[in-house]
Amino acid sequence: MNFKLPVIAVCLTGLVACSNVTFHTGGAASSCLSGEYTHQELQDFKQSKFAGLTGEEVNNIALSFTDCIGNPDPEIRDGLVFESLSHLIRENKLTSETMKRLNTVMLEALNGPEDPGGYLKPFAALDLSELVRADRIDPYLTDLQRAELVSATVAYMTGISDYRGYDDEEGWRHGVAHTSDLVLQFVLNDQIIEPQLRALREAIAEQVVPEGGHTYIHGESERLARPILYMARRGTFKQDEWNTWFANFADPAPFAEWGEIYKSEKGLAKLHNTKAFLNAVYINASLSQNENINRLATSSLEALKKLP
Repeated sequence: MNFKLPVIAVCLTGLVACSNVTFHTGGAASSCLSGEYTHQELQDFKQSKFAGLTGEEVNNIALSFTDCIGNPDPEIRDGLVFESLSHLIRENKLTSETMKRLNTVMLEALNGPEDPGGYLKPFAALDLSELVRADRIDPYLTDLQRAELVSATVAYMTGISDYRGYDDEEGWRHGVAHTSDLVLQFVLNDQIIEPQLRALREAIAEQVVPEGGHTYIHGESERLARPILYMARRGTFKQDEWNTWFANFADPAPFAEWGEIYKSEKGLAKLHNTKAFLNAVYINASLSQNENINRLATSSLEALKKLP
């Protein structure tokens, strides 16, 4: 499904100009960690919720994690780095300056080249979801900086082509799901204006049925549905517009008709992914007590009725 994305200007002098970070995405698992503390010491700090450390020490540790966001070891990039940053951000342990610097690094990762392992961008998006959540609750970014992040998120989500989810040895990548979480935090922020919401909504639409016939099996459809439900709650878009938006998913293209989808894996994947997304919206909307969200039940059901 091809949706035309509205253009949002990106200023390259707000968040990214001062960053000069080298991302370590290979080699020894712990080689990215600061030499000041061992991997075990950092794990112990996390387990103790960083008790006994000064504010300066905590902020320095958070900044030292930036080299490890795309580390191939899931115990580092996910278990240590993401979980630690999430805790420190949610417990208000980081200064606004530290969070701005972290935003700069994550934005640079999101805008930069793919790493060979495919870990860096999905986890930059996940880490950014926590930073954007913090800005929603207690703003520390300017409108321009926020707009840069929205534009980078739209560009990354639209262009995702690595659909690897979970691997028993390599852990999570999950780019679509992680970026959906980031989109959700923007949607919940009243500072995000209508053109930005439109761009985010169409970026979500681009990944409902991924290119190449990939079939979602790691909960991506539900994660894609979540920001759409909360976007509806804002009441920015009228019912007729939602009806039109959902009707696009009933289009069998690139197949001439839905009956053709049973002759190819790509067709079956399209049907599976479309139904999974529409069902996630329909079930949650129909159960919602919020009037604006509840209206999506009608829009999604009408699209579902047109599918085989």
